[in-house]
Amino acid sequence: MKKITLICAVLATLLAVSCGKDVKLAAPMTSSEIQEKMSTVAVNALNEVDPDNWKEFGQTGLNLIYELQNTQEGNIDDLSKDISELFVTKGTDPETQLKTTLILIKLSLLTGDVTIEDGAFKYTESKNPLNFTMVYDGKTYKAQMEASGESSQAITLYESETETRLNTLQAYIPAKAAVHVTENGKLFMDLSINPVVVDNNKNGQLDMEDLIQGSVLFQIPGYSFSISDLSLSAAELKGKMELRHNSTSVLYLDGRLEYGMVFNDDVKSVITEILQHLALAEVEVNTLSIMGGQAVIKGEADVDDIKKVGTTICATESEAQLKATALNNAIKATLQFDNNPTVQASFVAMVVDRGEGYNKPYSIQPGLRFADGSDDILVEEFFDMSTDNVAWDAIKSKVLTFKEKLSKYFGELIQRLSKKEEVLK
Repeated sequence: MKKITLICAVLATLLAVSCGKDVKLAAPMTSSEIQEKMSTVAVNALNEVDPDNWKEFGQTGLNLIYELQNTQEGNIDDLSKDISELFVTKGTDPETQLKTTLILIKLSLLTGDVTIEDGAFKYTESKNPLNFTMVYDGKTYKAQMEASGESSQAITLYESETETRLNTLQAYIPAKAAVHVTENGKLFMDLSINPVVVDNNKNGQLDMEDLIQGSVLFQIPGYSFSISDLSLSAAELKGKMELRHNSTSVLYLDGRLEYGMVFNDDVKSVITEILQHLALAEVEVNTLSIMGGQAVIKGEADVDDIKKVGTTICATESEAQLKATALNNAIKATLQFDNNPTVQASFVAMVVDRGEGYNKPYSIQPGLRFADGSDDILVEEFFDMSTDNVAWDAIKSKVLTFKEKLSKYFGELIQRLSKKEEVLK
């Protein structure tokens, strides 16, 4: 027992010492070194999403869409009729005499089997969750719908009223809604959504006082895109999203948007309100990480304070400097590399003398300030790839190759789909 206690004590001491060590700061980098590093990180990221990695999936997907476009409707109208009978109720309100349409969605009620036989869709009633099966190029593709954990009561998502009509959309919110697509029983594409509606005012409607939370996961062979810790309200949107290639985090974002709302009494959908009347107030990028932290951007911007600055064209240098100071207080952005806390570059508002011939010769433009103490550089000059700056050669070459592969692998397939769409119109 004494030996075990001694070992635990030693391990605890080593852990405490290790946690107490200061992270060694990186040496300040010059602007050209930062350009080279950013180019390298960008190339690494593009390598992870190179079309060679998902060529087979993309080509198969486009071919499947083409095949479906060429499939006859068959008795698929029977499915539409069943769905309409399940979800749509029309009538007349006895008190107001308004014509009413109620769409009440409960995903778990969607059942049946859809297959392709003799070049046409065939729908068969069953108690199975709605699924679709087709054979293409000797492989069997199956898409199956999943809905579970639905709320006990429906919530009103949308309602609109005119002089003669009342339209209402309600839904039982599932804990999980998903579509699973397989190729010969293996993952081909998978989409899973876990929504949560918090009805804060307990009125049974999704309105300005309520909250939408949840997560999303989209997967194809080798890749996944996820949204987690999602929170959407009438004043704020925040969450985390990540794109991964196998075990590699290609892109990760943890951020928040704060906005004001212009209310419209005629529309009671919080989603519609946000899309139509959103006015940004603040933007926060807690972490924007590329390639698992090879490059990390952090920042925040107070949009209201930026708007107060007004025009960035000034008559005097002193006026421009005052506005530049205000912008520097309103916008914060930093760049780090390799998960090291050393800030290698940061945003700075720069005053630029545009020369003679202007009534207001001074302008304020976004620039970069470097940890090595070298001169600030305008953002447009720093990222100018039209010059002979060799730092950007690698990324320019990679982007060109990327575009060539997209055209080579998918160009003809997309053109074929486009021609089919024109015929359908």
